[in-house]
Amino acid sequence: MNAVRNMRLMLGVMLVACSWMPLFAQSKVDARISKIELREQKTPVFSEGQHGSRGGANRWCRIDVEFETKGRSWLNEVEARWLVMVNTDSLSKPASMSLNVTYTDVKEGKRSLCAYIPPKFFDRYMRGGRIDSSRINVYVELYANGQRIARDDYRGNRKSPDGWFRMTDSMQSFQNYLLPKYKTPFAS
Repeated sequence: MNAVRNMRLMLGVMLVACSWMPLFAQSKVDARISKIELREQKTPVFSEGQHGSRGGANRWCRIDVEFETKGRSWLNEVEARWLVMVNTDSLSKPASMSLNVTYTDVKEGKRSLCAYIPPKFFDRYMRGGRIDSSRINVYVELYANGQRIARDDYRGNRKSPDGWFRMTDSMQSFQNYLLPKYKTPFAS
């Protein structure tokens, strides 16, 4: 009876150990965000035969993020979670925009990603439609396998407190203004 109980106990321990092995077999992913940069980008001009109309010279705010991963030659998915805060001229609270984008088959090494704020936001909420990077803050987190692997923030507004990205109650949320590249005229 004692031998049977010991055998069952040993079998149970082995089953638990085997179920945890895949977690230990995966190497740790090291990642870091090396740069967050804002720049203006003009709407591309298309010939009429190509897309039916011509683009204007409107200026988009492009937010570039450079990051690097080490430890795994390939990651199945990397999710980027963005939060952007803009101090506008016409709103009583700063505007906040969020975006989550999942990238698949991410190879180890240096990579970049970007998001855009369309010209209509600046036309409507900023004097003269001007993009002023000193009034824009950006926070980005990267996730792989459900774990945060990197995060960083850009503070164009130097008066913003540390941890400004946690103070979402003090911002006015704007949906569908922060866009991934594939939802812009720059997709090709």
